[in-house]
Amino acid sequence: MHFALLADAEPINYKAALNEKMWKNAMIEEFNSINRNNTWELSEFPANKKAIDVKWIFQIETEAK
Repeated sequence: MHFALLADAEPINYKAALNEKMWKNAMIEEFNSINRNNTWELSEFPANKKAIDVKWIFQIETEAK
């Protein structure tokens, strides 16, 4: 029952999220937090390695954890 109520509120992919101000602001906030916390650095990618995928999850939290 709850899933039906949230189906229109949560974007199904990155492109859909960029079209909604709330989700775009959340993405910017998350990216700024990552930068502030220095959790990554830009570096050269080794030619003999395989990159891992990155996936954004767009979900409204319904309960405090």
